[in-house]
Amino acid sequence: KARTYFQAAELQAGTETSNQADTARFFYAFTTVLSFGFDRISDDNASNGLNTLGDILDSFGMDATDNVRINSNLYPIPTSVPPNAATGDELQSFAEAKVLPEILKASAAAGRISSTFNVNWTEPFGKTVVESDYGDALLCRAAIDGILATFYAQSAYDLDANLAAKANDNQTVSAFLGSNPTLGVINSGAASKLTESRTYAESALQNLSAAITAMENETDDQTNDLISLIEWDATAIAQAQLDVADA
Repeated sequence: KARTYFQAAELQAGTETSNQADTARFFYAFTTVLSFGFDRISDDNASNGLNTLGDILDSFGMDATDNVRINSNLYPIPTSVPPNAATGDELQSFAEAKVLPEILKASAAAGRISSTFNVNWTEPFGKTVVESDYGDALLCRAAIDGILATFYAQSAYDLDANLAAKANDNQTVSAFLGSNPTLGVINSGAASKLTESRTYAESALQNLSAAITAMENETDDQTNDLISLIEWDATAIAQAQLDVADA
């Protein structure tokens, strides 16, 4: 629900240059990434395809009770799954058709956040008031770029496999691979996918380096920052930058 409102606010902001518009962009990007992992509730409709993580859990026969779906620590490890459980190809298609377009939109929004961005907000897990600024925005961009690099890398490979047979028949790895001979084979058109993956991976590293620099150069009180380098000394910061450069 938060993502829906932030998406509407970001759309309304358009090309506006203001801290309010940047706030909408930041939280739209932030909640978009979170929303796919938290959208676990069942819609009690097994025939409407794979549209959410909840649908995927449905396909594998996961307990559909809301209080179980909300708390992933309650998830039972199934000893068997429905024979029509989602295949590797269907999971890959879900990622590419449902998740990737939304992550790309969030990436574009994060890319529009200006260097003057600053907001104080109540972090929902610890219930503490924290400050987010441009360093956080750069770190958000790096995280999204990393996700996109992973998406494009996996889309370069054939990941189709009958996961239900593996679970229900207790297949050995050898038997599983024998039943799914194309699993892991490079797809046609993989070169363009891997080029995209590399581009986003490099962008993730560049944004991570920029985030470290931005946080290092902050002169205000850092104790209430959502993310800061307050516990790092100059040597640790320099080493982090070297590690990013090596990567």
